[in-house]
Amino acid sequence: MLLRNIFISGIWSYLNIVLKGIFATSVVLIFSKYLDVTVYGYFVTADLIISFFSFFGEIGLTNYIINRNEIDNKFLL
Repeated sequence: MLLRNIFISGIWSYLNIVLKGIFATSVVLIFSKYLDVTVYGYFVTADLIISFFSFFGEIGLTNYIINRNEIDNKFLL
């Protein structure tokens, strides 16, 4: 049961990464056609700042889940 949940979670995690990449690439391609160079530069800068804060917002969460001292049955189900 636990192995199945881990496998499904891994699939959803990789699918999330792939879909984020496809969405980001399509947004960049659409905006690059309709924005001039300076506005596109602001767009890329804002995107990098958002990605930076999103990355650092997720740090520590997986370590907390993996390094739990007490594992209860409700957590595993």
